[in-house]
Amino acid sequence: MSGNHYRWNVDPVWENLSSVFEEAHYAREASNDYNRYKHIRSLLSFASTGLEAFFNQLIRKRMSERGESKTRISDVLRMPLSKKINDWFLEEYQSNAELKPDASGLYALFEEYHKLRHGLTHPKDIDHSIYLNLDCLDPERVVRAVQETLLHVHEILQRSFPYWLTGWNFVGFNRDPAYPCLQNVAQFRHALAHMGLIESADAWEYNRANSWEQKWMSDHEGFYRLSSILATYPEDIGPWFEIIPGLGSPPRLCRKWWDRQYIMSTIPKGI
Repeated sequence: MSGNHYRWNVDPVWENLSSVFEEAHYAREASNDYNRYKHIRSLLSFASTGLEAFFNQLIRKRMSERGESKTRISDVLRMPLSKKINDWFLEEYQSNAELKPDASGLYALFEEYHKLRHGLTHPKDIDHSIYLNLDCLDPERVVRAVQETLLHVHEILQRSFPYWLTGWNFVGFNRDPAYPCLQNVAQFRHALAHMGLIESADAWEYNRANSWEQKWMSDHEGFYRLSSILATYPEDIGPWFEIIPGLGSPPRLCRKWWDRQYIMSTIPKGI
């Protein structure tokens, strides 16, 4: 196949890092060690792959905008994740990173889990000692390491963090109410308004919407406030509503976005 190929509703960062939340859930719910180990291996793999994809996207965009050669870009993309974060990224954005005293230890937030992932992917031990690490691993700590890493990065970049970093995702794509789909921050605000978690004006009015995003989606404090209000929502999915009767609901924000049976059970009967 020649030339570039693009599709709707795909993004390796979103796909892999969203799967971190799914695998952490299944690891916590596993009924035996075999299944728990399986989901922890997947959890660590998705976390490493997703973070690598994030920094690869950032590197490619930044260096392409500067007009650097494909060869030079490829050289940087081949660096280990630790060097991409602590060498390339922090050097590239050092003027911003100076505002964050703990930025120099950014890779350390995920280093333990990245090394464990390598040990599982390329096993070299003669015994089963690595399973002792899996026994002690708390899936929630891996989730938190991913969240903290990306929160630090977005603060350094001075950009809003993605809504899916909360663990919630939209469902409803291609006429399938349970199909996960990637939306933008505007749709996220509208979903929160439909759920009664923010005022409608914060979703619809331009200045208020910008102010809301700056307050709630620009730093650690906003992230944990946002996570707290989402945790208070009594359901695991936003309400079903139809703009045009008979055509189904627009995408809904969902905490258990991987659970098709649950999602389908929330659709009003007769729809």
